[in-house]
Amino acid sequence: MAARLHLGRLARDARGSMAIETAFVAPMLVMLSLGGFEASSMISRQSELQSAAAEGAAIAMAAAPEDYADRQTVKGIIATSTGIAAEDIRVIEMYRCGTDSSYRTSNDNCSGGVDPYTFIRIRIEDSYAPVWTQFGIGAAINYQVVRTVQIG
Repeated sequence: MAARLHLGRLARDARGSMAIETAFVAPMLVMLSLGGFEASSMISRQSELQSAAAEGAAIAMAAAPEDYADRQTVKGIIATSTGIAAEDIRVIEMYRCGTDSSYRTSNDNCSGGVDPYTFIRIRIEDSYAPVWTQFGIGAAINYQVVRTVQIG
């Protein structure tokens, strides 16, 4: 009879229920928060790279890089703006003959006396490793942003 009385009192006691509920819910809330933070970081990085490519394109249109040194200057500005290593940024000169849709790396391939149009292609590559990759879940995210601007 005494055991039944103690079990009844224990069943009505709710003092530890909040700790048990928190133990069930807290890990899920932490994971949701971490996922939201990482997703916003990935989107933010993509936006930064797009802005840097747009900045490089604006510089190329304002002062057309005429030689390798000028292209390196544009590359340096983008590297400073984004914090990306210079070897992950490419600024190359491209050409297109008349209304042809394909780009060429040389301006002497045009046939029929067509003058080539000159373009600058800015290519930025970056990688972002979310925190969950440290636990063997998923892989790093590779970004690649390409902008092509006509300069002549």
